Amino acid sequence: MMVAVSASVARRALFGGVVGTTSSVLPAFMTGAIAVQLADDLSLGASQLGLVIGGFFASAALGSVLLGRLAERLGPGAAMRIGLTTSMLTGVAMSQARGPLHLGLALLVAGTSNALTQPAANLLLVRHVPVGRLGLAMALKQAGMPIASLLGGVAVPVLALTVGWRWAYVAAALVAGDGRLVLEGAVHVASDALGLAGDDHALDVEALGRGLVHGIEREAGDLGAGLEATHAVAAG
Repeated sequence: MMVAVSASVARRALFGGVVGTTSSVLPAFMTGAIAVQLADDLSLGASQLGLVIGGFFASAALGSVLLGRLAERLGPGAAMRIGLTTSMLTGVAMSQARGPLHLGLALLVAGTSNALTQPAANLLLVRHVPVGRLGLAMALKQAGMPIASLLGGVAVPVLALTVGWRWAYVAAALVAGDGRLVLEGAVHVASDALGLAGDDHALDVEALGRGLVHGIEREAGDLGAGLEATHAVAAG
């Protein structure tokens, strides 16, 4: 449902959607980018690296259906607050990782944050961006994923090789924190614009299957991009 709002709120919603998308997938791309440093400090082998990154995308794919439904019930504002806060906390947790298990568990939680934030960002745009600009808004929102990959790459020379890889994860947490601040301005409108829940009909098996396949296909594509980036870093 589209809510009449000002151009300022629409811009904030768009920026919040882009930052939310970026921060929700950034932990996986950041991990792939700083894989060499992680291998040295955490004794993280190639197979373990694949498992922890794969765990992130598996968690995101499997959680997409249920958490997407939850985002619809909570509304985009509340769902993105939860998702961005979780991304921020997992970024801090990963910066304190002492081994592969700790890192893997944090990435699993980060994957559920991605599963909640992505559909919430879509809902935010649908409800606050004019229909005539919705296609452009969605395209810009999707740009958040390559932006996350870019940030992961930039973090290597700027942070990982200077002050240490732990600060790269702190930077990822700050991106999520900034997104949450922007979000507050985007969703400060009438409460009925944020609290619209979906219908009360139960989710049927066919719809569940379609949603699960869509989520897995989306995350599989992101996983492939992440592993390619990791392979390139390792090979270089």
